[in-house]
Amino acid sequence: TAKVEGVVRENGLALSGARVVFVEGPGAAAEGPEAAAFGMVQGMMEQFGQGGSKSARSGDDGTFKLAELPAGQHRLRITHKDRAMPTEIPVVLREGDNRVDVELDMTSVRGVVRDPDGNPVSGARVGAKVVSGDNQPDVGVIVESMAPGLNLGGGGGTQRTDANGEFELRGVEPGA
Repeated sequence: TAKVEGVVRENGLALSGARVVFVEGPGAAAEGPEAAAFGMVQGMMEQFGQGGSKSARSGDDGTFKLAELPAGQHRLRITHKDRAMPTEIPVVLREGDNRVDVELDMTSVRGVVRDPDGNPVSGARVGAKVVSGDNQPDVGVIVESMAPGLNLGGGGGTQRTDANGEFELRGVEPGA
């Protein structure tokens, strides 16, 4: 079996409390609404400690360790409560010890939500997603609307605007 350890960093600084999840396989075919639904369910199972996935939280120094993994091409999915979206990185694991240090992009989107009269909207829910172009409903938005604040493995999910209608989404993936 394979073992992987490393450090999760954001903007060069150790990121404490990041969830690092081992995802088996290279994932090239995992696209479309079915994959999105599966990802949400998988995220929920990971959050509640189910589903047989291998995961760990990074320590105060950003370090993580995962053991008893199959060798080969796989992925690591990194989420954090303060980041708007998950990050998946491809890894090739060999039997024995492996080292994977992760540097997360520090991309942020800031803005102000205003009503049709130009007044700031307090408490509006704002989030980011990668546009698929398939015109299918977004499973995450549907679930979020049924259970506001429930994070099903997609990073920090959505947030509400402040009293001035302002928001900042940290950790938005390029192309979202």
